[in-house]
Amino acid sequence: VLTILLAVCIFMLLDNEVADKNGITQDQPYDVTVGDEHYANANLADLRFYSVKAGTKITYTTNLKGEMTHPLLRIYTQHSRVKVFLDDSLLYDYGNDKVRMFGYGYLTVALPFDYTQKTLTVEQTVMESGEVSMIKPPVVYQADSYLSQLINAKRLYIIFDFAMLILSLSFIIVSIIYMQLMPEFRNLVWLSVSFFGMGLWVFCSGNLIGIFAGNNLGLRGYLEYLSLYISPAFFLLYFYSEYYKNEKSVLLKRFYIALLTVLCAFPAVALILHFTDIIHLPRVLTFSHISLIILLTYALFMLLRQMTIIRQDHMSRLVGMFLMILVSILDLANFFIHKYTTAGQLSDYSSILLLGLFLFAICMIVDFFATQKRNLVVEAKSQTLEKIAYEDMMTHLSNRHKCDSVMSRIAEKKQPAPFGILNFDLNNLKKTNDEHGHMAGDRLITDFADILSEVFSPFGTVGRMGGDEFIVIFEDLSSVNIDMLLSLLEGKTKAKNETRRIPISYAVGYAVSDDERMGSLKTAGKDAMLRYVQDVYRRADLKMYADKTKTKANQRSKGSEAL
Repeated sequence: VLTILLAVCIFMLLDNEVADKNGITQDQPYDVTVGDEHYANANLADLRFYSVKAGTKITYTTNLKGEMTHPLLRIYTQHSRVKVFLDDSLLYDYGNDKVRMFGYGYLTVALPFDYTQKTLTVEQTVMESGEVSMIKPPVVYQADSYLSQLINAKRLYIIFDFAMLILSLSFIIVSIIYMQLMPEFRNLVWLSVSFFGMGLWVFCSGNLIGIFAGNNLGLRGYLEYLSLYISPAFFLLYFYSEYYKNEKSVLLKRFYIALLTVLCAFPAVALILHFTDIIHLPRVLTFSHISLIILLTYALFMLLRQMTIIRQDHMSRLVGMFLMILVSILDLANFFIHKYTTAGQLSDYSSILLLGLFLFAICMIVDFFATQKRNLVVEAKSQTLEKIAYEDMMTHLSNRHKCDSVMSRIAEKKQPAPFGILNFDLNNLKKTNDEHGHMAGDRLITDFADILSEVFSPFGTVGRMGGDEFIVIFEDLSSVNIDMLLSLLEGKTKAKNETRRIPISYAVGYAVSDDERMGSLKTAGKDAMLRYVQDVYRRADLKMYADKTKTKANQRSKGSEAL
């Protein structure tokens, strides 16, 4: 709530244009001619006429007032060719008959320092029917401070919009890079392109482009109309999975495809009509508004529908989208008021779309951190379950199930490296349990497990197969010297026995894979390879029991000699 209030306060403080107090508004009486109609001593702020047709010439004349050391005249024009005269001398000429996009906005014209009481005449030839129905009074500003005043008045608007453009562009680049690895990034591409288009539209409709492009109203027009016409299609593409792929209603799926087809085809058709001079881009704005109303209504309906059935873990994202759509609807209504009502035309239109994008971004950030929190919890649970499933609770070594999965992994490798298996059997465990208790037996097992882990863990999987049986699996013997590791194990065992009342004793056997045999098994399939891995394990086990039998025989022989 505080974030929303802060955002609203910031946007309420934004000034869309340089305040009139920084300039001298030329609000004196004018002689105005609109086609065949003449208005003497007219007040431009009160003068209204029906939207005129293309080719109509509008002329308004007055004597300039005020004094500026470096005067700069600002006049407002809508889709018109403009000529500015001072005492019948041509001062500025904007556009020609070959131009297809005249655009709308403010033109600035440098005046001579002695402009006061000179006659200003503006000839405006309307190039698009139905676009002009009023004239805004010109204003004279101080040229050397006009740009800085304009930037200062729009500073927050510029910061917010540039942040949105840069952020959207960054997401587009990153998403395209990772889209091949993670297809779900495709949705982020569509949303980022849509947001970039919205940010570009605000950049133009808020006349921020005037700071950088000056009197190039044609560039503003192309960027503004195309970004407005193209963005909705990408916005709808973002919902492809939810509104089409996973939708069960056939009717809603068909409506989605129909709407997406219209939104995708509309910009291409509009451009063809524009460059063939059939209908220019500004004239299809009404159709764009109709499609936007349909899109926003449809998206709002689907979101409300989802909010009643979707899980709560992504509610922040849905709320953010809901707020952005509501702000977009209000912004569209605000535009209609400024375009089609007298009260609106007296003031400058200021889009609030950035507020919607800002609120959506906040909700997406909340959703991101909430998702990360959920993922951490899920990952922690997964690790706990994996630990229970694959770890021996007493020794913290891999259990039998884990060791079996490692053997299966060796069998599944397309290019298996030479591998080996060590089997261990801990001697005298039963005797220790019987004579000293199970706690002493458990300590014997854990001490031996610690030594095995210390010696072999950097090179392979160390596991407890059950009871007093242990195993070490080397998936790649390329850089492993088993004899050296066994010698190291023997040394560490002797050092450990110096601190133990009951010495650690073990039997060991190992077996390694045969490169020639493995080569013949490459085409035999996974099952054949798994049987071979298990055969290596059995050979290591047989050698371990042979070593155990030999150790017991030696112990009996030493006992007989002692007697």
